[in-house]
This record gives sequence, C-alpha cells and structure tokens, in this order.
Amino acid sequence: NLRRILDDVPVDTTLTIDGTESKFIDYDILEIISEFDNKAKERKINLRLMGIEKVNVTAIH
Repeated sequence: NLRRILDDVPVDTTLTIDGTESKFIDYDILEIISEFDNKAKERKINLRLMGIEKVNVTAIH
C-alpha cells in the first residue's frame, strides 16, 4: 500500500517520486501523494515530485 510506504519514510529525508515515464497516474494515487506532501513538511521530509501534479485534498472520502 503506497500510503503505508510513504508513512515509513524516515524523518529528515529527501524523497523523489518520479512520474515522468508514467502515461497515467490514478487520481487516488495523486491524492495519497498530495496528502503525504502536507505531512512531509511536518516531518522535515523534502518531497520532490517529477511529472506528478499535486491535487487539492480538502475532503476525506
């Protein structure tokens, strides 16, 4: 599960997620990555996204 993997990223880390070779990224995955971006700042994780757009995550399903 992507959410679990991202939650296990150590504090004070740089993480690059490269989607430049992807033809399609499911919206649910984009939501998980965007949620993680918000958490990453609190955990001092430098998240670099390549070829992946962040989405607005305001409501929980």
